Amino acid sequence: MPSIKLLVIDDDPAMCRLLEQALTRKDVVVTTANSSKESLRVFFAERPDLVILDIRMPDEDGFEICRRLRDLSDVPIIMLTALAEDESLVQALTLGADDYVTKPFHIAVLRAKIEALLRRSRLRQPIDQPVGYSDSYLTVDLAQRRVLVKGEQAPLSPTEYRLLAALVERPGQLMTYGQLLEQVWGWEYRDQTDYIHVYISRLR
Repeated sequence: MPSIKLLVIDDDPAMCRLLEQALTRKDVVVTTANSSKESLRVFFAERPDLVILDIRMPDEDGFEICRRLRDLSDVPIIMLTALAEDESLVQALTLGADDYVTKPFHIAVLRAKIEALLRRSRLRQPIDQPVGYSDSYLTVDLAQRRVLVKGEQAPLSPTEYRLLAALVERPGQLMTYGQLLEQVWGWEYRDQTDYIHVYISRLR
């Protein structure tokens, strides 16, 4: 069985170490990040199965990180924070968080919530993940990472394929330039809108 990947985003190194030690198992790998910028970089590099996210961060609060992650992925998100106000809970859930745990907390409760969210995520995966797209002209096979035009292999670059796959994975949905740039190129390219124009032109 492949390892489960957890990403802990918290500006407190001691909290990151505590969670890493408490949650790491033979089949669970825990990665940590201490800032918004680092969290997005690690998210793209590791593609975690679940994110544990603090709200109070030094550069960008956890609400904004949650919103940006939810724009990019359906990954389960648990907000782990000292903020116990109802307003914070409502805001987190509205932005797409799946659960909300306040500090101090019992590690057994957090483990149970993680396992429950991962179970739900596995159950809905076959429904949420499209197999691709196909008509008489174009076939996009996401499982095999192949694109065929009139039955012939299309000579796409890796970036061109990732952009096409990002669009095929969300049929009928409107995606912003920022969402596409973060998903295909990475968070550091979020403002490079010219990339979209160039690569969409190539795909056409």
